[in-house]
Amino acid sequence: TANQSWDQDIDVVIAVLESIAESGGLKFKNWTKLGDATSTKYLGYTWDPKEDTLKPRLWFNIGKIERGKTTEEDLTQENIEQRVMASCTKRDILSVQGQFFDPLLILSPIIVKLRLFFGSICEEIGPENWNTQLSLQKKKEFIIMFKEVLAASSFTFPRSCIPRNGINFKYPEGQLICFTDGSLEAYACAVYLRFKTGEHNYCNLLTSGVKTVGVRKLTAPRTELLGAVLGVQVTNNVISEISALVDIKQTLFLTDSRIVLGQLKHASGRFEMYVGSRLDFIQRNSKDSVWKWVPGDLNPADLPTRANSNMEEIQSKKWLHGGFL
Repeated sequence: TANQSWDQDIDVVIAVLESIAESGGLKFKNWTKLGDATSTKYLGYTWDPKEDTLKPRLWFNIGKIERGKTTEEDLTQENIEQRVMASCTKRDILSVQGQFFDPLLILSPIIVKLRLFFGSICEEIGPENWNTQLSLQKKKEFIIMFKEVLAASSFTFPRSCIPRNGINFKYPEGQLICFTDGSLEAYACAVYLRFKTGEHNYCNLLTSGVKTVGVRKLTAPRTELLGAVLGVQVTNNVISEISALVDIKQTLFLTDSRIVLGQLKHASGRFEMYVGSRLDFIQRNSKDSVWKWVPGDLNPADLPTRANSNMEEIQSKKWLHGGFL
C-alpha cells in the first residue's frame, strides 16, 4: 500500500518504490490501483478498486459450518439451524466473535451483540465448561443473531471519506465530529469526517469504538461518562492519523447526556475519584474542542450500545453518514 499526494503521478511513485525494493533484493508481488477490475485483500477487508468500496472479510467455523470453505449457496438458513441445533458450545460462540475481524469497527453494532451474547453464555454456563452445549433457548437466539452476521458479509461501504468532487484534494479543510453514548450494557462512540463545499455537505463514518460493561454494575451516568472518555481517546487517535491528509478546522463532541455536559463545566477536583479522574482526562485532552448536546434518537452512537441493532440500521444514513450532519 502506497500513500502519496493527490498531485503526484502514481506510476512514478511505483517506479521509485520498486527501485528501492530491488536495491535490497526484494520484489513486489503485484500492484492494485484504483479503477482496476479485480478485487483484492486490503487491511482485513476486501477492496473493490473499480467501485472503490470495502467489504468485511468474514469466515466462521461453528461445529460443521465452515465459512470460506463452502459456497455461499451451501450456507442456507436451514442447514445453519440444523448444525447449530446439533452442536453449539461456548467455544463455538467465542470462535465466531474472534473471527469477526473489522479493524475500523464499522460493524460495531453487530460486534457488540456478539460480545454481549457471549457474556450471557458465560453467566449461564460458567467460566469453564467450554464444550458444554448451549440451552435450547440460547441456540435459538444465536441462530437469529448468526443470520444477521452472515448478512453483514455482503455489506459494502466507501473506502474514501473525502468526496471526489468539489473538494481541494491536496489538503482539504474538514470538521471532525464524535458522538458518544452509554447504556447499562455498553458504551460507544462514532467518529465522522464532514466537509462543506458551497451548499453541499459531505459526511462519512470514519471509525467507531465500543466496550461492554461486563460483570461491572455501573449506573447510566457513569457509562455515559465512560463513553465520553472513549470518544476522546478514539478521536485523538484519528486526528494523529489523518492530520497529514486533512486540515481539521474544528473537533465537535456530541452526547445525549446532560449530566456529562454539566460535569464538564466544573473543575474535576470537585468530584469523587472515579468521576473526577475521568473528567480530568476529558478536559485535558479535548480542551480545544466543543461539547454539545444531541437528542438521543439522533445519536448514532446509540446503535452499538444495545443488543437489538440490525443491518437495516447499520446501512442507514444515520449510522453511515451521521444522519442530520
